Amino acid sequence: MDRIGVFDSLYSLMIYCILEERPLERTVFIFGDNIKLKGIRVKNYKKLFGRENIFTRLVGEIYDKYACKKILKVYAGLPIYGQDHIRLGNKMVGMREFYVVEDGTENYMDHLREKERSGLKSLLVKGIKKILGINSTYGVHRNVKKVYLTGLGKIPKSIENKVEIVNLRNLWEKKSPEEKKEILEFFSLEEDILKIDGGIMIFTQPLSEDGIISEERKIELYGKIMKKYPLEKIIIKSHPREKTDYKKIFPVKVLDKPVPFELLSLGGLKIDRGVTLFSTAALGIKDIPVDFYGTEVDENIFRRFGSCEEIMERNAYLGDDYEK
Repeated sequence: MDRIGVFDSLYSLMIYCILEERPLERTVFIFGDNIKLKGIRVKNYKKLFGRENIFTRLVGEIYDKYACKKILKVYAGLPIYGQDHIRLGNKMVGMREFYVVEDGTENYMDHLREKERSGLKSLLVKGIKKILGINSTYGVHRNVKKVYLTGLGKIPKSIENKVEIVNLRNLWEKKSPEEKKEILEFFSLEEDILKIDGGIMIFTQPLSEDGIISEERKIELYGKIMKKYPLEKIIIKSHPREKTDYKKIFPVKVLDKPVPFELLSLGGLKIDRGVTLFSTAALGIKDIPVDFYGTEVDENIFRRFGSCEEIMERNAYLGDDYEK
């Protein structure tokens, strides 16, 4: 083992596995709650007492900092690859050399970058964050040596000198058949899924799970989208973090295995059209039409993410979009 991998996103984990040579043999993996694969896990004290509050958050931040120091002491000197905005990755980025791997559109959003502010309140907040080990995210921290992105959008100026653009398909084609098989098996990818040839794939997103809109509103939005296409041709590709059981709601084919679409595509799956609100999974589709409905379909979605027009060109409309 010659590096540490800290991930809570299958998408980021997939990019890392394609990016590196023999990653499964070389990496000590530390996984968050959203990845159900074999690796090191650290108890999440923020959730230990049920609903998160300021007390459990403080306890969790202190415990995470202690746990990360303990892990890094065992694996002394190894560089870290992964996500610097997740609970353990954010602690580790302040302790050792770090290499950020893309997690989606948020890696391209300048409005999520920390801004330098002056004043007593700002100094107090910065002091508390330093004590708790809460660090800058998305490649901004000084310990981040490189940020691996796929080029989904415009590169933020705050990290442009650290960015390396990677082409997943080119990297995939350079891997040996044995290594490809090893990666597919690592993600428990079933061969029958790869045999899908044709159809309209709707990429859903964890909008209710992330507390952006209600479950009912999410289902309402996807129901409106589905009315625009023949039901018999629709395939729903649910997000790995979603809990919604689409099979019980819509009479369409559902792919709910926790596998990134990009890996399905690299493995040979083919579709006729992609459909999404603003999922980055659809951005990896080449040579076929993709319908982007955008964040403007709902006031709360737009307020949280802003317009994604710099990343994707909106070309589909529901007819009753939120007027910003």
